[in-house]
Amino acid sequence: MLEFAVLQPYTHAMSDEPENLVLRYLRRIDEKLDRLIEEVGDLKRRVGVLEERMANVERRLDRVDARLDRIERRFDLIDHVPA
Repeated sequence: MLEFAVLQPYTHAMSDEPENLVLRYLRRIDEKLDRLIEEVGDLKRRVGVLEERMANVERRLDRVDARLDRIERRFDLIDHVPA
């Protein structure tokens, strides 16, 4: 009975905060990992937008190149190359 009386005050003094340092570090790592996942997701979206824009620029350059080829052929600036 004496042991129970000695241990009882310590059980009431416990807080919600973990006393274990490993748990504290694991929670910090978990929070940092969550932030990292969000940032990577944001970067993936931004890269996707850049890829779309790059594809649009490439299509426009292809059209300009085709138009320039027609102009050069019209003015006989280049030899007629069979397509």
